[in-house]
Amino acid sequence: LFDDNKKINKLPLSRVIYATMKDTDVTFYEATMTYAEIEKQFNTEAFVLNDELVRLGTEIEVVSGYWEISTICEAEAIAPVLREDVYVWRNAIRYSSKCMTKGGYSGSPVVEKNTRTVVGLHNTGNNGKLDCSDMNPCEQDETGVLIFRGLNRRYAQQVYQFYGCL
Repeated sequence: LFDDNKKINKLPLSRVIYATMKDTDVTFYEATMTYAEIEKQFNTEAFVLNDELVRLGTEIEVVSGYWEISTICEAEAIAPVLREDVYVWRNAIRYSSKCMTKGGYSGSPVVEKNTRTVVGLHNTGNNGKLDCSDMNPCEQDETGVLIFRGLNRRYAQQVYQFYGCL
């Protein structure tokens, strides 16, 4: 959790309330503090989840708590199906090639630039192979054809489907 001075703080968590790798890649945790307590102690407001598919061309910022840095680029495309090893995800956000992430970014919020709206969660990127293997995702179009976008292409899972649930 970043406070208003961009200092990273650890938020105490009590349990996992939902996790899945089916069609998306997400885990939700329950915090031991209320929103009001978090806002008061860390002087920061909660992010808001996007309630619709991300718009192509949207400027996004992938914010890594692990590395305490971020990278800015655009939502270039929506991959109808993204495959990686045994996992299949739907409607993944493909970043423009300017978005350079690395190991440790996984799970990072993907925020619409200059807002506090989370449009996705960073989850994978191609590390050099063109075979849909672990750490080397490939896209699949509506007809089933596999498409390899090449080295260093990065992806996020959208969050709009959770907006009404939380």
